[in-house]
Amino acid sequence: MRVRLTKDESGFTLIELIITVTFVTIALVAIVEAFITVDKLNRQARNLAIATQLAGRQVEAARNLGFEAIPASQSFTAELPDNFGAPKSGSAEFVDLSPAEPGLKRLNVVIYYHEGGIRKDVQLSTLITERGINR
Repeated sequence: MRVRLTKDESGFTLIELIITVTFVTIALVAIVEAFITVDKLNRQARNLAIATQLAGRQVEAARNLGFEAIPASQSFTAELPDNFGAPKSGSAEFVDLSPAEPGLKRLNVVIYYHEGGIRKDVQLSTLITERGINR
């Protein structure tokens, strides 16, 4: 006995299922890639924010020392977090501008770290006067 399919019988053919599974797989791969990219960007943004915050903290610490107590340079590599890739370094350099501008020093704060094999850096620069902020 032979079975005949009529036009009202519905269902998926094998080709339709293969095409559907292919499209769903492509969509899932794209979603996973998007999550991986977002995670990487979040990590980069967090590291940049931490480095900028640490550099700002060094600027504020120097301002609180007083003009005469400011050292020529200092390293704060030990304060950098462990999640910064090695090699990493943090340094503050104070340039005395007194010959040209009496009572003025420029502070350059530089933080270097590696992220995904790429060297990143944050640099802040400011001027500190002998008179101070509230004088």
